[in-house]
Amino acid sequence: MQHPGLSPCLTALVRALLAAFVVLAVAASEPARAQTGRLFDFDIPAQPMEAALDAFSEQARVSFLYQTEIVENIGTAGIAGRHSARDALRRLLAGTGLEFEFTAYDTVVLRLATTRRDLVPEASGPTAESPESADQTGSDELLAELVVFGRRRTELLREYAGSAATFDSLSLANARVDGLEDIVNRISNAYFEERPGGEINVFVRGAGTATNGSAIRTDTAIGLYYDGAYSYVQGSRIPLIFYDMERIEVFKGPQGSLYGRNSVGGAIVAHTSRPHGEWEGYGSFEYGEFDSATAELRLNAPIGEDWSARLSGYWTSRESYYENVDQEREEAGDETVSGRLRLRFSPGPVIEAIFGYEYMEEDKGPSISVPQRFGERLVSVSDTPGGLDRRTNRLTLLLTWRPTDEIEIHSITGFTAVDSSRSNDLNNLLFNDRLGEFFVGIQSSTLDSRQFSQDVYALSIGSSPLEWLVGASFFSDHQDGTSRIISGFPSLGIGDSSTVGESGIDMFAAFFDVSYKLTEKLALGGALRISTERRSGMRSDAVVINPDTGQPIPADAFEFEVDYSRLSPSGTLSYFITEDHLVYAKISTGYQSGGINNIARSPESSVFGPSTAVNYEIGARTAWLEGQLTVNLALFRMIQDDYQFPSRNPPFNEFVNAGKARTDGFEIEFIAAPVEWLRIPIAYGFLSSAFIDGVEDTNFGDLTGLPILGIPKHTLTVGVDIRVPVFSGSKTLYLSSNYAVTEGRFLGDSPVQLDDFQILDLRAGFEFGTRYEIHVFAENLFDDIHVITPSLADSAILSPPRRVGIGASLSF
Repeated sequence: MQHPGLSPCLTALVRALLAAFVVLAVAASEPARAQTGRLFDFDIPAQPMEAALDAFSEQARVSFLYQTEIVENIGTAGIAGRHSARDALRRLLAGTGLEFEFTAYDTVVLRLATTRRDLVPEASGPTAESPESADQTGSDELLAELVVFGRRRTELLREYAGSAATFDSLSLANARVDGLEDIVNRISNAYFEERPGGEINVFVRGAGTATNGSAIRTDTAIGLYYDGAYSYVQGSRIPLIFYDMERIEVFKGPQGSLYGRNSVGGAIVAHTSRPHGEWEGYGSFEYGEFDSATAELRLNAPIGEDWSARLSGYWTSRESYYENVDQEREEAGDETVSGRLRLRFSPGPVIEAIFGYEYMEEDKGPSISVPQRFGERLVSVSDTPGGLDRRTNRLTLLLTWRPTDEIEIHSITGFTAVDSSRSNDLNNLLFNDRLGEFFVGIQSSTLDSRQFSQDVYALSIGSSPLEWLVGASFFSDHQDGTSRIISGFPSLGIGDSSTVGESGIDMFAAFFDVSYKLTEKLALGGALRISTERRSGMRSDAVVINPDTGQPIPADAFEFEVDYSRLSPSGTLSYFITEDHLVYAKISTGYQSGGINNIARSPESSVFGPSTAVNYEIGARTAWLEGQLTVNLALFRMIQDDYQFPSRNPPFNEFVNAGKARTDGFEIEFIAAPVEWLRIPIAYGFLSSAFIDGVEDTNFGDLTGLPILGIPKHTLTVGVDIRVPVFSGSKTLYLSSNYAVTEGRFLGDSPVQLDDFQILDLRAGFEFGTRYEIHVFAENLFDDIHVITPSLADSAILSPPRRVGIGASLSF
């Protein structure tokens, strides 16, 4: 039976995922299944651990990343014979108190094993256990476990000279992370808007995926990357669903040198889990209020010696949060289904190819605005069905080649296709006492987008004091869209505004990054990106009704084509005061691409240009109390020239390049692990922003000195992660919570402060070993319903309410 709302092809895909899960689960449960991944010939004699790891690196062609102190005074009995890399590492590390993680590009991170990890080395043969490692509490792993790829290479987070946050697969699972909101609510100076109708806005350090949350969309100021490929589709606000993820990273401040255009606020880099040469399976299900349900399946399977595959599926559904005033109708809820296939080909130790395909189908309810007369209650007054129907196809191809022991070459190819249609009811949002009439209207739009990106770069590997990276990038995004708004008061005349448009972006860039360790403590780095971009498009004739006079205003058809180039340099100076205390100073730059105003007074005002940003930052990464406390801080100022400002000139809403804007900020982050079973991350951010030169608006005049719209002044997140072994360590009780506060937002059609709010999310559960788990969860436990942004006709879009539920999972 086909599921309501899903296409036949997607229903078939879901059935195939379920069937494959059952078959492979049965196969994987056989106790004597063979290891069929790539095998290597190992011959590593008993010796100190550091020397054994050097030999392992040569024989399996992998790179290791670890703190040297965690392997001191540890010996190994060695290993010989044919094994997979993972199996050989388990044997080599058995009994040493160490564990490992394969990260992107097959870099292996070593850390002290703790009860927070579910990867336990399997004992095999005699080992040389170190008394020192047996007494460790595991708190030191706070420094060693975290790695980042901000410079497109693997490095320890504690050695990264910049502001960044990283989440590995275990922390993502413990926090129930399945979307951008769960990430953003755990970092400082970041803000997330989730709107009904499948739209999201993300702000980092005041720059966002949609300026001021406006219905007019600029290009994003946050770089969104999925498996290395740029993944933001202009004008779509597609939510990135995070299921079966390897890690997610957030880099704050302009990232123009290495991540290019549209990373003024920062870059969010998501890595999906890669296939590997061992059997693995997982399934989970959650059910909660509003008849909400979520299911996830994933399977990993070796295919012969050179191939491995990973199949993942995700489904979520819920009823609408809104109560319609018309008792005879209900608003549509949301449903999303997604499936992902990744194939990995590793014919030898020096070359690798990973192909990925993901399909996502969304059937969501309308974007709902609540009239002021209802206050902050989740009430809908619409009398016409609406909603979003969107299909997304995403392809990636990652190629890695190591021609020598010192050089690695990467190719990242990405393609994204989006087809969507949307409609929203604007009826009854406002009552005019003078006319004795309700406002009426309907809004509809379509979008078809095709996006292609290609990055090729080479980088140095190894332990040389000189590290370099050089590459080139091409990006193309071409769209066709339609838009129509019919609205007004009947006695004044109903306005009808419709357009048909095309737009395109073609960008080429060359970039490099270099760093040099002048001494063991002092390092100097620099990067540069040269970008050239062409924007082109057309728009059909349009007629706009002036809401004040009721008279039509013609907006002629036009075509446009603009070219511009940008230079994005950066420089960094870092110094290790001690091994656990890094200070840095950096200057980074970036630019936000220009765009088109779909409905404008003239062809001249239909196109606005790019804005540029320069960020000055000093910061520190420090560890105290033998790793039990980590303290990171950053102080920065960002200046944006040719700021893209949403000028309100009714009936036209146009973006213009106007003057300068300044954002000053401060961030401090603590990670405390006073005992093995407790971890407390705390992050606070402060932003002070203002227009500083030449910004004029028809409604408000000179805006100089006023705060920039869309920037919260204060953000605070406090987490508590508790994991307590019970029943002699065979079971685990856990609690993961996150409390987020946002204050001082200025959004909407006027520089007026909106609601402050606080969100508390909880997850508590019981793990039965490493295979079974049950839990309860609560989202927005305080039921804080607040205005996200003002909307049309004196109405507002509100945040989602509290949702609680239960869940369970199975691993094999």
